[in-house]
Amino acid sequence: MMFRLIEKPERVYAVDENDIEIVGARRPYGHTEWVIYPTVRVTTRLHQVIATSREAAVEHVRMIAELFTQGNDHA
Repeated sequence: MMFRLIEKPERVYAVDENDIEIVGARRPYGHTEWVIYPTVRVTTRLHQVIATSREAAVEHVRMIAELFTQGNDHA
């Protein structure tokens, strides 16, 4: 399974080859921090991580998407 990153000014997210979102990050209006959120495809738990920069948010999204897609390749 492959994924691709979609980057917008206030949002970054990873989608699979069917364009279904895996994980994303967004910067809430008026804030400098980014909120990283996995979708229910990754976990059913409500879980968010805060990143202090866009670069950190992109790396978190990429890492989670890579782990998810690698895990599904072996399932």
